[in-house]
Amino acid sequence: MFDRNDIGSIIRRFLPDLLKLRGLTKHQLKVLRALTSCRTPQLGGSVLACSSCGSVHYVMHSCRNRH
Repeated sequence: MFDRNDIGSIIRRFLPDLLKLRGLTKHQLKVLRALTSCRTPQLGGSVLACSSCGSVHYVMHSCRNRH
């Protein structure tokens, strides 16, 4: 779990409560579940290295859901 307040973290925090309060369509639930894993270690990532300075960055993969 991440400490930052991105949309995925917010959905992960409040989705269980939302599901208790009201029903969601299959499409809504699919989008919300995709967004919870977007740019997290669950989807993996890529290592990018600068050939000039040698700095290395890890970039998380997107869920590619454009909802």
